[in-house]
Amino acid sequence: MRDHLEDAGVGEGITFFDEPDAAAPNTLSAHVLMMWGTAAADVDESALAERLFHANHVACENIGDPDVLVRIAGESGLAPEDVRARLAAHEDEARVKERIAESVARGVSGVPFFVIDDRLAISGAQPAEVLASAFARIAQGDA
Repeated sequence: MRDHLEDAGVGEGITFFDEPDAAAPNTLSAHVLMMWGTAAADVDESALAERLFHANHVACENIGDPDVLVRIAGESGLAPEDVRARLAAHEDEARVKERIAESVARGVSGVPFFVIDDRLAISGAQPAEVLASAFARIAQGDA
């Protein structure tokens, strides 16, 4: 699976790095940060997601570390000290856990997982053609 991911990354210009001593971080706080970024009108949520992805998979940073998240939040247009205080207070963690539980109940078992118009679900990384076809099916009313 790792080899497949690395091969796919090369095709997209992404070089994955692997630190031998790196541990998989707890990503709950990163998901909370994404929720906040999505709700903020002046934050490009795609850029925030890319920064988190790069920090985790390319730079081998611990995206469970509040200092890393505060830095990324600031780079993304969120107020760093506000983010630090909210993370320390564990704000919205229960809400994110509820969303995760709802997703699992809907059959989501991994990432990426796409739900299009609440009618069509696609699991796993897919070529652009597969996603384009899914949108076309939705637009035509076939799904």
